[in-house]
Amino acid sequence: MKNDLYTQQFAERLNIALDHHAIPPRNKGRIQHVAEMFAISHAGAGKWVNGLVVPAKKHRESIAQRLKINKKWLETGHGDMLDHTKPQPEGVMELPILTFNEAIKHKIHTESFKGSTIQVNIDTGKNSFAIYSKGTAMSGRFPEGTLLVFDPDKKAKDGDYVLAHINKLPDAIFRQLVNAESGKHLYAQDPRYQTHKMTSGDKLLARLVHASMDY
Repeated sequence: MKNDLYTQQFAERLNIALDHHAIPPRNKGRIQHVAEMFAISHAGAGKWVNGLVVPAKKHRESIAQRLKINKKWLETGHGDMLDHTKPQPEGVMELPILTFNEAIKHKIHTESFKGSTIQVNIDTGKNSFAIYSKGTAMSGRFPEGTLLVFDPDKKAKDGDYVLAHINKLPDAIFRQLVNAESGKHLYAQDPRYQTHKMTSGDKLLARLVHASMDY
């Protein structure tokens, strides 16, 4: 049986790996995300994340495989977390994960990016970036915590889901674009949010090209 110090250190490494893949933090869905990812109970996932129990061997192997990290590092802390000797699978892209604030100036933030990234097996442009959804504005179709991949080089058309910047707001917003005779409108799925008619000071930043709860 592992001692308390080892159990806590294992949990620290597990959380570092989860941070690397931008899994939502504790108290914001991490435990439920881990439970679903590894098909275990919410209580069991909580024990892993909070350093109360070390996962069984089969689960440690699954964690290393699913999070694409070295099992030796996960279990002992020795070596690198990532196995750089393994070639990246064909078709897999590593995208920067931005905040809604950073997305406003995504070109600046993605140059020599040093923050969290995520690997996705999708066909998208080289300037694409990812964001985790938040709030309830679009939660009818995109629950909070959904991984959203945006391509700023793809032109948005009527009906597309987009990332936009409303003049003077500090953060970008995620909405559906609707083109009408009266102009471009940004619709939320939650009726409590007002539809916004775009003005000359507003800007479409990028078009949604992929959404998933599997990351």
